[in-house]
Amino acid sequence: MLEETAARLLREATAEPVRVVRAVLEGVSPGDLGPLARKIAAHPDTVAILAAIGDRLHLCVARSEGVELDAAAVLGALCAELGGKGGGRPAFAQGSAPSADRAHVEAVLQRYPQP
Repeated sequence: MLEETAARLLREATAEPVRVVRAVLEGVSPGDLGPLARKIAAHPDTVAILAAIGDRLHLCVARSEGVELDAAAVLGALCAELGGKGGGRPAFAQGSAPSADRAHVEAVLQRYPQP
């Protein structure tokens, strides 16, 4: 399932100089969100900014090697807007926030980033 979801999200993303995959997902467990983001970021020049809606909102930001983006900083900004916490490293970060309306989460994700 993760391979199929990653492939679909990659097809739907527009490639600028860097392809940014933004998605708010339902039915994806928090344990699968990180591996999904890593699969997406395994492609060159790609950033994944993913959220999974459930009892809580789970967030993950990942980037491929060579992309100039601090995933932990992006996640920190997302968590600040959504009332959550998280952390990580420049290439991969994850966190969570109280559950939120899908449209609101989509709007917040659209603001971040343009590497």
